[in-house]
Amino acid sequence: MRDASDTGADTSSDPAHSRAITARLRYSDWNMVAADDPDIGGGYLAPSPACEALRDRQILEQLLSAAQIADPSRRADELVHQYGSLSAVLAGNREADRDDPVSFLLAAVYQTLLEAIRPKPCDRICLSSARNVIEYLFLGMANLPVEEVRVLFLNSRNKLIKDEAVARGSISEAPIYSREILRRALELGSTAVILAHNHPSGDPEPSDSDIHCTKRLMMAGHELGISVHDHIILGSAGWVSMKNCHHI
Repeated sequence: MRDASDTGADTSSDPAHSRAITARLRYSDWNMVAADDPDIGGGYLAPSPACEALRDRQILEQLLSAAQIADPSRRADELVHQYGSLSAVLAGNREADRDDPVSFLLAAVYQTLLEAIRPKPCDRICLSSARNVIEYLFLGMANLPVEEVRVLFLNSRNKLIKDEAVARGSISEAPIYSREILRRALELGSTAVILAHNHPSGDPEPSDSDIHCTKRLMMAGHELGISVHDHIILGSAGWVSMKNCHHI
């Protein structure tokens, strides 16, 4: 992600501070920490690749078979081979091709899952719904082929006002416009935001530019009474909370 804002001052980045997570997560306020390690601020997916691929094929085969798609086993193998994982299969077919029954089915499943876990307006972001927010962001963004920046606009009680995609970029970067984000927050009466963007490379580790952009947005927002609660970075390998990794 690159900085497209001209507000705020330059700041130096903190050392990288994310590690693989295997402990069960608990959620307290907006802080997301591992039950056995309060310093962990993200989640990395670490099952056996062979087991994961087999499970993905089985799920796809069951889905295709239930929809009476011809030769479901072969089609499931082809999809996993082409995209690499079940989540990538769904994300890669999020735009339905009505002439292709498999694409049409996968797009319907993808949109259904997104809608089921999408945080609704007036949902509290803290406590129990924090897990839902991460699941929603991960499903919707982790496997996108280009970078996308989303903002969850919150009110003073951390209730969701609106969820919007504010920028899309290339395979390697998307611009972040601090002024536009803050202007939109003022229009909506939002007093806090949660920023999220994806890394198409799959590695959710924040770059120096990610940290720099976020700190500039925080400084500009502070002048307007708008807080940046967190910046969540997602990739196919997992997700990272910049707040809990002490980058911001």
